[in-house]
Amino acid sequence: MKTFLISLFALSILSNLHAAEKRTDGPPGSEYADFSKLEGDLSFGAQFGALLSTRSHQNSSFAVGVDGDYRPYALFGFRFTALQGLSSPRSSTFSLTPLLHTKISNFEPYVLAGPSVAIVTTPSTKAKFAVSIGVGADIDLTQHLGLGMLWTYHSIIDSSDLHALTARISYKF
Repeated sequence: MKTFLISLFALSILSNLHAAEKRTDGPPGSEYADFSKLEGDLSFGAQFGALLSTRSHQNSSFAVGVDGDYRPYALFGFRFTALQGLSSPRSSTFSLTPLLHTKISNFEPYVLAGPSVAIVTTPSTKAKFAVSIGVGADIDLTQHLGLGMLWTYHSIIDSSDLHALTARISYKF
């Protein structure tokens, strides 16, 4: 028991010394193990444009949607997008895609590709697996506000494919 108490006392002293050497007097967020600040860029956006069917122009629709970007690294990030066609027949797409991006002054081009789910209403409403591939670019108007364009091709399994051509307004945190 005596050895256990001495070991516990030594461990507490050593942990205090270890914590003291990890301490910084820098700006907030620079302390050791401080998870209060999110690394990378987080933005939310609103999209509006056209959802075009490859089968016929009668299945094309005006579309609105929302998206969220998380870009933790200088060249790599993720985007979640929900896009809804408004005209009949209505189609919806939900995608989570990795994206490669870069920044040239206030211009941010990117490419994305990944899995998605499409809810198509051709004869009946069904959820189908799809793969989304797209290119786009945003222009930072201010530090937080951006404007951009995006083209996405949704390759839907066992249904007609969809093209989405949308404008995007985003807010970056």
